[in-house]
Amino acid sequence: MTIRASNGTWRCVGLAVLVVLAVSSRAFAQEHDHDLFVSALPLPHTTIVFGGVSYYYANHTYYRWSVNQKKYAVVAPPPGYESAITGQPAADGALYIYPRNDVSPDQQMNDRYECDSAATAETGYDRTKEDGGVAPDVEPAKRADYFRAEATCLEARGYRVR
Repeated sequence: MTIRASNGTWRCVGLAVLVVLAVSSRAFAQEHDHDLFVSALPLPHTTIVFGGVSYYYANHTYYRWSVNQKKYAVVAPPPGYESAITGQPAADGALYIYPRNDVSPDQQMNDRYECDSAATAETGYDRTKEDGGVAPDVEPAKRADYFRAEATCLEARGYRVR
C-alpha cells in the first residue's frame, strides 16, 4: 500500500504504520486539509452525503475523492455534520439506519457495505462517483432507486430505515 502526501511518498511496511496513520489522520486532516491521500478506501467504509458532497468514513477518518490527485484525500469532518444528525430523514435522501440491539458494530458495517454493493449493482448508481456515475438527466431517478434498493436490503436484514 502506498500513501502519498503533498510533501512526499511513504510506503506502509506493517500494521503498526497503518494504525498510527488511522489514529492520527483525523487531527492531521484538521490541520492539513487535503495533504494526505490514499489510493483505496478501507473496507468497510460508509458513504455520507452531506450538503450534496460525498464523504467516506472509516476508522474514525473522513475521506473525499480528489479529482486532481485521482485518489482519496483525508479531510476534516463535514462542517456542521455532527450537529445536523437529528434522527429525521435527510433532505438529500440519505438514510438513517437503526440496527437491532443484538447486531455488533462489525456486523453493522458489513451489512451496510453489502447493501451498498447490492444497491449499486441493482441500479447502476454508485455513490462513490460524481453524479452517481450516471448521466445527469437520469441521476435523480437513479439515486432514488439506489436509496430504495439499499433500504429494502437493510430492512430485509432486520434494520429499521428512515
